[in-house]
Amino acid sequence: LAAGKVERLYRSGRCEVLYATGTRKDVLPSGLQTVFFCNGDVKQTATSRRVVYYHAEADTTHVSEPDGTQLYHFPNGQVERHFADGLKEIVFADGSLKVILPSGEVHEQVGAAGPLGV
Repeated sequence: LAAGKVERLYRSGRCEVLYATGTRKDVLPSGLQTVFFCNGDVKQTATSRRVVYYHAEADTTHVSEPDGTQLYHFPNGQVERHFADGLKEIVFADGSLKVILPSGEVHEQVGAAGPLGV
């Protein structure tokens, strides 16, 4: 093991790695990995390559899907989905929807229930 790193294996199959920086990583037998950073951020990586990153200071969650789709949840209730082809869907807390096409063309609906199901 590298200096400043402690690894603990549990009977359950869970592995915990403690780093000198205070960062902690848990790896479950299923392959799910969760990293707890000193600043309060949390990164969870599934075997499907789906990554969920919680930014503590901004109270924002960023989900990266294996297909390249990016999903952002903001503390004000806004949710954005960015697709690999450049399409963006933004649902605001009031239910308004903005769609930005890859061409840059913008479509807006006030008070509409968005395709994100929020």
